[in-house]
Amino acid sequence: MTKTLAEAGLPPAHYIDVGIRFTVLLRRTTSTTRPGDDLNQTELRVYDALATGARTVAELQGQLNLTAPNIRQALRGSRHRGLIEQHGGRGRTTTYRRPAD
Repeated sequence: MTKTLAEAGLPPAHYIDVGIRFTVLLRRTTSTTRPGDDLNQTELRVYDALATGARTVAELQGQLNLTAPNIRQALRGSRHRGLIEQHGGRGRTTTYRRPAD
């Protein structure tokens, strides 16, 4: 798949594994904007806070002085765009991080 995308001049696939679901994002062209340019202010603050490594919602809450529901909503939106990854889940500690390039 990776070789075929490269031969077609397309950007590589982005793989998202959240434990109970596996998603592959395919893009038509390489974006000329930086990741996060289409985020709202809260999403951008959360995205930038994850630049230094994985964080839990509680850690983000303490660092950003935002409510947990607002952080979760921002994380959900960024995760659906493929900008961040979730690790853990029900019954396990859940952390969020920016994917490795």
